[in-house]
Amino acid sequence: MPSQIHDSHTSVKFKWTLTEFSKLGCNHESGHFALGNLRWKLHIYPKGDNNTHSHFSLFLIPVDKTKLPYVEFSVCSITSHSGHKHNFKNLVKKHQLTHDRNRVGWSALMSLHDLHTHYVQHDTLTVIIKVTCRTREARA
Repeated sequence: MPSQIHDSHTSVKFKWTLTEFSKLGCNHESGHFALGNLRWKLHIYPKGDNNTHSHFSLFLIPVDKTKLPYVEFSVCSITSHSGHKHNFKNLVKKHQLTHDRNRVGWSALMSLHDLHTHYVQHDTLTVIIKVTCRTREARA
């Protein structure tokens, strides 16, 4: 019997609390987190990235650049220390990572004004994201 290719989906939620937010530099990376046998990190630009200097930027990056799956990356919520929460609905990026484009995310996720007015409180910000990877497996 010939083998068949099946898609396999694996998901993880990751919560990142950033303290002393005002002291972060131009960009900042999270610690690594695992999704199956893949390791990931988040990369933020608290003052905007090269494309925009007026918005908070957020990207998902694989730690191992040799394993580049199809990924669905969504921001679930951004929460202030005091509990003010912004839930994102239908904010999903779907992308096949490649060596030329090995990150996925948003250059303009939220204006810096809104971020600092509503979400960075007591110099703390919490970001919750969900990552789903699709891999193709051969099964006999």
